[in-house]
Amino acid sequence: NTIWNREVKIYSGVAGVQRAFIELLKDTKEFIGFGYSKQLSDVYTVEFSDNWHIERIKKKIPCRIIAFDEDETRAYFGPRVKVKKEFHVRYLPKELQGPACITLSDKMVATFVYTEKRFRVIVNNNKETVNVYKRYFEELWKKAKP
Repeated sequence: NTIWNREVKIYSGVAGVQRAFIELLKDTKEFIGFGYSKQLSDVYTVEFSDNWHIERIKKKIPCRIIAFDEDETRAYFGPRVKVKKEFHVRYLPKELQGPACITLSDKMVATFVYTEKRFRVIVNNNKETVNVYKRYFEELWKKAKP
C-alpha cells in the first residue's frame, strides 16, 4: 500500500492513462490541461471520455483544456464542447505544447506521454509543482484562441 502513497508514480498503457484521468477528478475544484489532441483521445477512447465527463459533471468540476490547433483535433473537440457542460477548449499550435499532455487538478499533475508505442503517465502529487504548472497554464490560456 505504501507504494501508492508516493509523491511520484508512473502508470503504463491505456489502463494507466484512464486511471490517471480518474485520479485527477479526486478532490479538485477545476480540471485544466494543455497538449490535448485527437491522437490522445484515440488512446483513452470516446466511450471512456463520455463516462469521465458524466462523472466530472456530477462532481460539478469545470474543465478547461488547450488542444492542438489542427483540423482533426478541432473536429473532435468542437462538437463535444457544445454538449458537455462546463467544458471549454482553446487552441494553440502543437509546437507550443507537445509532445506531451500536462493535466492538473488542485493536488496533482499528470504528464501523459503518448507519442511512443507504449503510453506512459507520470503522476506528481507535489503542490509546488501543481502551482507552477497552473501559472503556466493560465498564461497559455490567455494566448490560446477559441
